[in-house]
Amino acid sequence: MDLARFLTITTCLAALAGGGLTTVGPAASQEAMECGLTTLQATIIDTDDDGILECGPGQPLFVREDLVDASRSRAARRSPLVSFFTLADLQFADEESPLRGEWADKCGDHAATAAFRPHETMVGQMLNAHVQAANRIAASGSPILDAPFDFSIALGDLADNQHYNETRFFIDVLDGEKLVDPDSGADGYDGVQSADPEGSPEHPLISPVQGERILDLANEPFWAPGLRNADGSLIPWYSLMGNHDMKVQGTVADDNPQWRAFVRAYAVGGLKVMDLAPDKQQEACQGGFTDPEFWMELAASPGTTQPVPADPDRRLLDRADWIQEHFTTTGIPIGHGFGGRRCPSDSPPQFARACYSWNHGPFRFIGLDTNAAEGLEEGNIDEAQFEWLEDELTSVSRTYYDEAGNRVENPGATNKLVVIAAHHPNVSLHNTGPRTGSDPGTRGQIYTAEDLEELLLRFPNVILQVDGHTHRNKIWLHRNDERGTAYWEVNTSAVADYPTQSRTIEIADNRDGTLSIFAVTFDAASPPNPREIGWTVDDMTRESTLGGVRDVNEDWLASAGREVQFHDPQQDFGKLGEPEDRNVELLIRAPFKIRSGKRP
Repeated sequence: MDLARFLTITTCLAALAGGGLTTVGPAASQEAMECGLTTLQATIIDTDDDGILECGPGQPLFVREDLVDASRSRAARRSPLVSFFTLADLQFADEESPLRGEWADKCGDHAATAAFRPHETMVGQMLNAHVQAANRIAASGSPILDAPFDFSIALGDLADNQHYNETRFFIDVLDGEKLVDPDSGADGYDGVQSADPEGSPEHPLISPVQGERILDLANEPFWAPGLRNADGSLIPWYSLMGNHDMKVQGTVADDNPQWRAFVRAYAVGGLKVMDLAPDKQQEACQGGFTDPEFWMELAASPGTTQPVPADPDRRLLDRADWIQEHFTTTGIPIGHGFGGRRCPSDSPPQFARACYSWNHGPFRFIGLDTNAAEGLEEGNIDEAQFEWLEDELTSVSRTYYDEAGNRVENPGATNKLVVIAAHHPNVSLHNTGPRTGSDPGTRGQIYTAEDLEELLLRFPNVILQVDGHTHRNKIWLHRNDERGTAYWEVNTSAVADYPTQSRTIEIADNRDGTLSIFAVTFDAASPPNPREIGWTVDDMTRESTLGGVRDVNEDWLASAGREVQFHDPQQDFGKLGEPEDRNVELLIRAPFKIRSGKRP
């Protein structure tokens, strides 16, 4: 089914079912973004089935009254409490790295079905366009409450493959006000693609610069504005670790001593597996891809590897290194969360836990490290972190329930609304092993989705969990009717994968005993059709005047990347989500009276 038909059918079915569709606000100004600031005004789809993306109709707001009925007068009374952006699964990749296992995609249904993306050379420019979209929305005011934005949360899988250079790529794009060079090794593209990705099969993309490949243009330095308000002031951003930030290809655990020694030398070297012989391919598909011994065997097999330009900046980062890199920044806050209320760690530095919390007005935000020491990509929570999380929740809850379901009064606490942020959603928190070595960073009991849900539902002031990982727009409701507790879970799709959308999150006090949580998706701020972008005349930045060697039209590359992504044979229209997963108002009872009716 084509995307335009999918959107039309799902929207109409929701309306026929009485699903609570409402329209919101006037259309955004043309100068802000050709297709609208958010998908409330317009969305980017292939409207006429010609393989070329265009501006399509907006997607109205879906009111979720699962927990409480919506008061008709709530909009007139409500007061904004917080507004922020969520960006998920950037997976900014060094696509020329020896550690890429693009050959795994030939396995089909496999743990690494996204080891290769035909648009991966342009993910940096696509991320840049998401940042520009966030800036334009911030300049206009939040889409529902017309409030300023307080910060952004990057929900993990920010780098693709644990590399230092990939980590610097995403930090520098989010910080901005600098040139970002996405290339590695020698100048130009040296990856597995032998020809430019074509995008639309009916109307293939043509390089905008005669005699040069799109792949090479995408590896030139481009200007990143960074997260900024209209007056140029910085939008703070917080960072969470994902499985791709700490594991090779997001799946191979880093706790085996022999593997650690091998992979750190191989990553910065000059040999790469471009393809596999049939027998090796079969072995890879039978589970070899996530087996360190298989990787080491491949690297030693005659004729398997090919020379590629080496690069010392491909060195792998341990957890502590990855965390520390956030302190080399021109953005705010310094450390992007890791400079504040860190969770305790009794582990060696290389296994430091990447969890922390911060206060914002009446809120306690808690960022979890759900990345398992165990193999493959799914998550869990270790014992020390789980105990820290319970302490965090208790410290901001004057009333809660113990494990037996008994109500506990805690008068020494100061009540705060709690928002949990994590890379893995609950549906992906089920990693129970096996371990490939002995990681002292995870000790004691392993906690999975059921444990986390049970813990959070003991605290009435937990209202929201935001996460990524699935590359899907999805919303779940968690509730315990016996205790009368509940919270919403909002999953944001990936920058690096279809439908390449991010979200705005706004929370308001309706002053009637309820809160509204608004979650709205937005597309990257680049025109949908690169053929309508002049490489030179429509280039808004001149890298040659900003310290670069040549001018690059990052908007053209972001637009081309989106089209190539749309036609990726592995793309899944279902990741767009149903209407009740995209633009929504999520109603929930206020657990206590909010002291201030004004925005903090």
